[in-house]
Amino acid sequence: MFAVYYGVHPTRLLKNLASTRELDIVYNNVKGKVELAAYTDSNLDDRRSVSGSMIMISEAPVILKSKYQRTVALHSEEREYMALRLCTQEVLWKRAMIKDMGHEQLGATQVWKDNQDAIGLATNAGYNART
Repeated sequence: MFAVYYGVHPTRLLKNLASTRELDIVYNNVKGKVELAAYTDSNLDDRRSVSGSMIMISEAPVILKSKYQRTVALHSEEREYMALRLCTQEVLWKRAMIKDMGHEQLGATQVWKDNQDAIGLATNAGYNART
């Protein structure tokens, strides 16, 4: 039911997985160096938007997440900002977990976003009527 709702038939999904069996995710053993990077985006599905994020360690994905946004956004800037907030929470959690494991990342984590309005909203500490 879940796969049919999203327009992907289960048989087609299994065929796709079987045909890409040779594609691997490689986790390189980088001694003492941990670099996190994150990518985030949102998509307007029905009335509610979907936030998506991917967090990578040393160029390999470790977290892939998509989630319906709890709040209905009136503008694309708002839904993109909500996706950015969700991704940032995941990055902070992952940084704390890596630090507890003894591999603290030095410097900031780069979070990639494609919406300039959301980036401006996140980097400007000033007042904005939409926030």
